[in-house]
Amino acid sequence: MGFPRARSYAGGSCKELFCPDRAECRVLAATGKCRNPDHARPSMSGFGIDVAALFKTAGWEMSWIMDAEGALLSKMANVSGLVLIC
Repeated sequence: MGFPRARSYAGGSCKELFCPDRAECRVLAATGKCRNPDHARPSMSGFGIDVAALFKTAGWEMSWIMDAEGALLSKMANVSGLVLIC
């Protein structure tokens, strides 16, 4: 669309979304190219983005997965992405 330097980053690994039936990611295992290059995006944290700090700076609250008593059920919180258009 005319933004050749635009970049996008995903939240977390794309393997569970795009390659759940595969034993490993070919890129991370250094055995080949990505099976879904038009859809997969690098993770924000993998590029050194502190997602928790980004949430805090933006004034957003992270929503952790808790049970009825307030105990943490998972280390998973919001799943976020980032698009930079330059």
